[in-house]
Amino acid sequence: MMKVYLFSIFAVLLELTNAHPQIFPVCIVGAGPAGLTAAKKLEDKGRKVVIFEKQAAVGGKCQAVYETNTFHPLGALLFSNASYPETLKVVDVSGVPAVPFVTGQRWFYDVQSGSTVLSPAISPAFATLVGQEFQRYALYWTTIFAPYSALRYKNGVPQELTVTTSQWLASNNYQALPVLFVQAMVAFGYGDLREVPILYMLQYLTPDILAFFARIHGVYLIDFHKVWVKWTKKSIKGPIYLSSTITKIDRSGPVPVITYQKAGNSKRTRARTEVQPCSSVVLAFPPTVPALQAAKLTLTPDEVTVFSPLLLTSYFSAAVRLQTPRNLSFSAASPPTIPVAATGAPVSLLHLFNSSDIATTWSWGNNTSTAVARQLLKDTLSKINKDPTNPAAVPVPVTDKDILGFQSNEYFPHFGPQELAGGWYDKFNKLQGVKKTYFASGLNGFETVEFAIRAGSEIVETFF
Repeated sequence: MMKVYLFSIFAVLLELTNAHPQIFPVCIVGAGPAGLTAAKKLEDKGRKVVIFEKQAAVGGKCQAVYETNTFHPLGALLFSNASYPETLKVVDVSGVPAVPFVTGQRWFYDVQSGSTVLSPAISPAFATLVGQEFQRYALYWTTIFAPYSALRYKNGVPQELTVTTSQWLASNNYQALPVLFVQAMVAFGYGDLREVPILYMLQYLTPDILAFFARIHGVYLIDFHKVWVKWTKKSIKGPIYLSSTITKIDRSGPVPVITYQKAGNSKRTRARTEVQPCSSVVLAFPPTVPALQAAKLTLTPDEVTVFSPLLLTSYFSAAVRLQTPRNLSFSAASPPTIPVAATGAPVSLLHLFNSSDIATTWSWGNNTSTAVARQLLKDTLSKINKDPTNPAAVPVPVTDKDILGFQSNEYFPHFGPQELAGGWYDKFNKLQGVKKTYFASGLNGFETVEFAIRAGSEIVETFF
């Protein structure tokens, strides 16, 4: 009898939505920068929100390990004032301090053998060429590319921006910039310049950001996990269900309905299944077909068409206790204009703080599994875990207990050259609002904290 009674109430509420569509909250799936920002913007408009997050903490990919009174980021860690204006607003509200990002002497290591060599000094001729090409790039960016940089690429994608990054650099006769592009892409999870369309690299590498890689000026280091934890406590009123599991998103009725399980308060408490009707749903994660299916969403034919070719980078980050000197940085060796092979082995490691023996590492690979990437991390670091300035030093094996944190990231959602040339962003934009569903992630612009914030804001400003 009780079940029938509850069903009747639920049916009446669904009928009321035809006249009062805002009777239910906007449901947001994902408590990363895009989802949290969308929630704040919706509440500013007087809308109620409910946020679902499968992880135990907010921040999305912005997680961290805390040890020896320092943070060791597993996600985003850098920002600049000029290119991160929306991020600066979040940082200011959070009250978390930032410090200048400083790196020491750079060494290269061979992934297979573990041999190390000091990075050669930059020649005056190369530095001059970088300066010349930087000026030409900055002019192109501001006069040609900027009008096409709108979120969701609503102003179209011209043919010249659909080609791969390496093709674009070659056709525009850039000889020094490919070296900077490789540095800006591989260690930061943005793939191979021979495969990734130039559209995304232009969005990422503003003249300001490229100037950082050209060593013209610096950027700032910050604990983005703490930023989002503190900002969320100050900014969002609606409930956030952490460690929740969505078992179904039903979009067949007048409003979407999410069935989910909350985590129990203890190991002895069983998760409860609950139902949440939604006025709309914002999916704030990379909308690959597997990810959407994992959210228990029945896809429309158009959604399958648009999202099936969506590409990701297999990108891993870790916090590892090492014996390497704290004032050095290490990168996997490769020719300057060719990315290191995407095997899943670590491509870069860095001690962010001289007060800690913990280094942050980054790895990438083509569909590398988490287990394989973790093993490659141990194997590779075990070959270089020593002081390279001491010829007599012997590397110390890295074990599981040395790995304090390891994160697998579904990173950098993007379309390939063929899809961009085929008008895929126009198809993507036409999906917004269909079945009261909206998509906000790095796909809307680019995979950085700044563009995730902008994506969440723009969806709300445009459609709500």
